[in-house]
Amino acid sequence: MQRARVCAGMGIGIMLATYSARAGQVDLSVEGRLGGESNVFRSELNRVKDGTFEITPRLGVQERNDDLSYSLFYMPTHRTFIETSGIDGFDHRARATGAWSLSDLDRVEATGSYYNGRQFRTEDTAAGPAQSFEFNDRERIGIADLNLGYQRLLSPRTSLGIGFDFEDFDAAGTSENSQTDSRAFTGRVSLRHSLDEITQIGISASGRRRENRAIDPEPQDPRNSTETDVWDVLFSVSRSLSPTMDVSIQAGPSFIRQQQLPSDSPFLPQVIGKEESRDVTVFAAASVEKRWQSTDVGLSYVRSEARSGSTSSSSSISDIVELSMRHQFSDPLTVRGLVSWNQFDQIASQAGGDQRFELTSIRSTGSLDYVINRRLALVARYTYLWQVVDRSGLAIPSRVNVHLGSVGIRYTFEPLSY
Repeated sequence: MQRARVCAGMGIGIMLATYSARAGQVDLSVEGRLGGESNVFRSELNRVKDGTFEITPRLGVQERNDDLSYSLFYMPTHRTFIETSGIDGFDHRARATGAWSLSDLDRVEATGSYYNGRQFRTEDTAAGPAQSFEFNDRERIGIADLNLGYQRLLSPRTSLGIGFDFEDFDAAGTSENSQTDSRAFTGRVSLRHSLDEITQIGISASGRRRENRAIDPEPQDPRNSTETDVWDVLFSVSRSLSPTMDVSIQAGPSFIRQQQLPSDSPFLPQVIGKEESRDVTVFAAASVEKRWQSTDVGLSYVRSEARSGSTSSSSSISDIVELSMRHQFSDPLTVRGLVSWNQFDQIASQAGGDQRFELTSIRSTGSLDYVINRRLALVARYTYLWQVVDRSGLAIPSRVNVHLGSVGIRYTFEPLSY
């Protein structure tokens, strides 16, 4: 877990390093919620219903200027279960973003996010791709992301970008139900050109090394660690079809090489050297956004390499489709909705076996915010999570579903300026 905390500290530190002594704003709010869950442990074999009480303070700091902009927030949540004992506790979320214009031609951007919480609270991580909830043994997970970028304006219409990404997924467990730790380093270079005021085209190339570190929790459940190298070449085009509608498409070939590292476990068949698998596929990202006077709708699709969606240490190809909506019925009443479909497809089977898994999950979330006055707001949330894991060689897939709902009230303090 320590490495995830270090990454989060790096991201927040970079944001603070760009600070200059000018006016900023500090925001503080507190939200309390009463709710319920239909499946506390995300298990079909041990379905437990329970009510919950949550208290969530939120601290935010932000500043917006022409040459420097940054924002930070920290949001701990303490969840108490009414009947189930031994699983109350805190979940932590933090995020920091910053942009610094070094000159009229040069700009540096950075984003860092961190989540530390219990495995069965996967619906609210807000860091990294959608999280699976196949195994939940009361352990905690840590998810940290760090993104650094530099942009250089080569001409009024052409820009060069260089970026570095760091991802860390720390399952922090040694039981057979623990997911595999994963760490990834990505470097990229991109070139974008504006054909006109509403159309941009671009090309990017990137390389990623992912290390999936397996821990042998029990002799009967040994696993190999893996290293995955991914090289992408992506072509992109984005266009404003109208003042209220934007479309973006990015696609290109991806070359994947995965190596399974020899294990020291006497219970796992030994690999001579490194067992290697190669694959060539197409990665893509596409989105469309439409805005009306009181309504926003967005649809997106992303296909990319990702960490394993299960306890396997093999990387996966992830496909994610999301549909989001926001509608403001009146000044005080706003409704939001999100439906997402996510599929993990294991790239290669583990050494010593032919089984591969496919994990498919669906998440549907709706929220309602009603502003009573400039300090108080009523909030309501509902989430449905569904997941199925299909392993080759097993006759019956593993299925899990859960309903979550809550109502609460949020109080916002007077902002502080500095």
